Amino acid sequence: MFTSAWSNTESSILWLWSGDSNVDNDHARWVEEIGQAIAQFGDRPLSIIMVVDPKNPPPSAFWRSRIAEAVKNGSPSTTFVLVTSSALVRGALTAIAWLWQPRFTVCHEASYEEAVELIVKTRGGDKAVFDALLAEAQKRTSARKAIVSDFNERRA
Repeated sequence: MFTSAWSNTESSILWLWSGDSNVDNDHARWVEEIGQAIAQFGDRPLSIIMVVDPKNPPPSAFWRSRIAEAVKNGSPSTTFVLVTSSALVRGALTAIAWLWQPRFTVCHEASYEEAVELIVKTRGGDKAVFDALLAEAQKRTSARKAIVSDFNERRA
C-alpha cells in the first residue's frame, strides 16, 4: 500500500510502502506523484525518503519502466533515499536506475534514522520535518487499511 506525506515549505516528501501487497493503483498514484513533484519543485532542492516495509513486493517490470520514464526529468538538486531491508526492492531500484540513468542523487540506507541523518547532513533541514511526515504517512496508511478492511467485511 502506497501512502505519502509532503512538506511544500521544507521541500520534503516521504513515501511509504507498507504491507505485503500492492495494487496497480498504488503504483499509478506513485508515478503521478513523481510527476507532481517534478512539476511543483522544478530545479529547487528536494529531499525524498522512501520507506519500504521488508515484506512489500517490488514493482513489476511494467511499473519499473513507467517509474523510470516518470523520473527521467528529475532535478539534479533532488536527493532520493531508499530505506528497506528487502534485497528485492533494492534490486528493483537498481533496475530502474539502469533504465533512467538518474540526474539526481540516489542512495540506500538501512534505517529511517540513517536516511534522515544523511538528508540533514547533506541538505540541511530539521529531523522533525521528516518525523512529522512519517507520522502523517503512517496515520494515512492506518486510515486506508481500516477502509479496505471495512469494505472487505461488507463484501463477505
